[in-house]
Amino acid sequence: MKRIARLAPLAAAALASTAGTGCVLAALGAVGALAVASGGSHTESIEISHPAHVGYLEQNVIRHDYGGTEVEYGLPAGALADEASMVSLTPVEACFDVRVRNRDEHAARYVDLSRWRMLMETSEDVEMGPTAFVPKMVESAGFNGRRPRQVLNGYTTECVQTDPNTSACRRWEERPNYTTVYDPAVVTVVTGGAQLCFAHGGRITPQTEWIELHLLSPDEHELGFEWEFRDPPMQAMIQNDG
Repeated sequence: MKRIARLAPLAAAALASTAGTGCVLAALGAVGALAVASGGSHTESIEISHPAHVGYLEQNVIRHDYGGTEVEYGLPAGALADEASMVSLTPVEACFDVRVRNRDEHAARYVDLSRWRMLMETSEDVEMGPTAFVPKMVESAGFNGRRPRQVLNGYTTECVQTDPNTSACRRWEERPNYTTVYDPAVVTVVTGGAQLCFAHGGRITPQTEWIELHLLSPDEHELGFEWEFRDPPMQAMIQNDG
């Protein structure tokens, strides 16, 4: 399975693939000198039939869930999920629908996909940036949730300096202790998105084993979505061999 940390070494390939498509697409495909940490990268995947084998595209939504944050803020399951789906795969082009979500205080940079870096990669080592980008209207939804708040809960006296010979404490300090409390609040979740298309020019074939979409936010939040293709039915294999 490929990892999104490949965005950095693939910068040159992204720049080449977006040449002549305009400043926005060049920015989307290029990573440049942006550092990408290998730790923390994560790819969610789904297995579907290859449309070239079965003649149609199966339902294929892939989600990145943030259950811990949703529980902390009292949000329903899936309220903050980022997701992507393959909406078409033709002999010359692959298109994807991508939705990203965040709480209102973090949404300004996060939900604008035109500020993200993006690459598509396949099992045949096809690596390219998007050749078409159509943004979706930003939407907001309010939920009756809660917000965490830190409150002072007394002090702890700690030794901050000891005698190196006797180990006796030379200096004490009082350190504050804090407790997290939750206040009822309306939590607004903002959703942004876009349709991305990649003109692969026939480099995705009936023999392609997987396609992966890599995304990197301005804050270096990394997302990977992978579509793995099942082994083709025997009839399709016979037809391809013929």
